[in-house]
Amino acid sequence: MSDRRISLRREFSDRRRNLDDQTRQAANESIATHLAHWAPLQSARVVAAYAASNAEVDVTTTIEQLWRNSVQVALPVVGANGEMAFFAFTADSDVQINRFGITEPRNSIEIPPASIDVVLTPLLAFDKWGNRLGMGGGYYDRYLPETRAHILGVAFACQYSAAELPNEDWDVRCNAVVTENGVLEFAL
Repeated sequence: MSDRRISLRREFSDRRRNLDDQTRQAANESIATHLAHWAPLQSARVVAAYAASNAEVDVTTTIEQLWRNSVQVALPVVGANGEMAFFAFTADSDVQINRFGITEPRNSIEIPPASIDVVLTPLLAFDKWGNRLGMGGGYYDRYLPETRAHILGVAFACQYSAAELPNEDWDVRCNAVVTENGVLEFAL
C-alpha cells in the first residue's frame, strides 16, 4: 500500500470522525432524503447496503424506507479468507458483530451478485471522477465486478477530494456519490 494512500486514509478518516454530532445528524437526514429521491434506488428491487461503523454515514433510515417499500435489503458478510458476500437483512434478522466491529446478518440467505440493483457503499474519500478510497481491505473492489448494480458511494461532503485520488486497475469507481449536498453522478 502506498504512503499516499495511507496518508489520504488518515486525512479523510479524521475529517469524517471530527464532524460534530449536530452536523452529522443533519447530514444523515439530508442524505436519507436525497437517497429517497434517487431514481435508481426508487426502482430497485434488491439493495446492498451496510451497517455504519467508524463514523460512516448512517443509512438506517434508508434501509427502513426500503423495507416499507418491499425492497429486499442485504448487508455484507466478510469471510475468514477476505471474501465478501451480501446476505438478506430484515428487521427480524439475527445479527452478529464481526472481527472488525461491524454488524452482519447471521443465519441468512446469500443474495446472488447478479440480482442486486444498487450497492450503497461506504467510503473514506471520493473525487469528481467517481474514484473512491475505501478502508484498504479491497472487499468492495473484489465484490463489485461481480454485480451489474448501480454503485452509489455514501459520504459526507467533507470526504470530497479536490485532487484525483490514486486508483489502480482493480479499483472500482462509483456511478454516483450521495452527500448531504445531493447526488453527484459520474459518466463511466
